[in-house]
Amino acid sequence: MSKMQVKIDGKDFGLWNCCDERTYAKEPISNAEIDKLRKTSEQGKQDVWLRNLTSLKMGEFGIDTKSPKTLLAYWKAQALAAYPSAEENVRYFEEMVRKNERNGSN
Repeated sequence: MSKMQVKIDGKDFGLWNCCDERTYAKEPISNAEIDKLRKTSEQGKQDVWLRNLTSLKMGEFGIDTKSPKTLLAYWKAQALAAYPSAEENVRYFEEMVRKNERNGSN
């Protein structure tokens, strides 16, 4: 096992353990670094959630933003972005779409 200094875009990420050309663990990692990664990840999710909402309002998921099909597409996108409770909304709108299709309406 060897150690490798990792730098990305000039930012130093410290020494990482390497084995067979694969980097697999960094040492040491502080709680502050973990918190920073979590915040960055959470902010990235929130950015995606906001872009999805903007796309919904702009009609990119469907022209009728109140249509169950449009809302189903929106909630599927939110579920992919790990939005809390999105899966419940996907199931709800899937059922709404099925009911509408059985009744012959959109």
